[in-house]
Amino acid sequence: MRAIVVGCGRLGSALARRMAEDGHDVTVLDPNPAAFQRLAHHGGVRQIAGSGTHVHVLEEAGVSGCETFAAVTSSNPVNLAAGLIARKHFHVPKVIVRVS
Repeated sequence: MRAIVVGCGRLGSALARRMAEDGHDVTVLDPNPAAFQRLAHHGGVRQIAGSGTHVHVLEEAGVSGCETFAAVTSSNPVNLAAGLIARKHFHVPKVIVRVS
């Protein structure tokens, strides 16, 4: 299964690592390249520095062929916007959005 995780904080990095360990093709997006240090010892996760609300970044991440999309940043507006774009624009079948 191909998955995209938006946000590489504690939750996003743990989710990405777990999905990769389970054999999924995972791409993580985060605007802060330093956030990818949480994945430093996990080579099975593709990392893209950029916002999950920008269509060109999502296209670079391969959202068109994605089966699962999780927006788990600390920002509710970013998560909601990214989730709506993934679902409505790219028709991703399974979209998960963290709202706190």
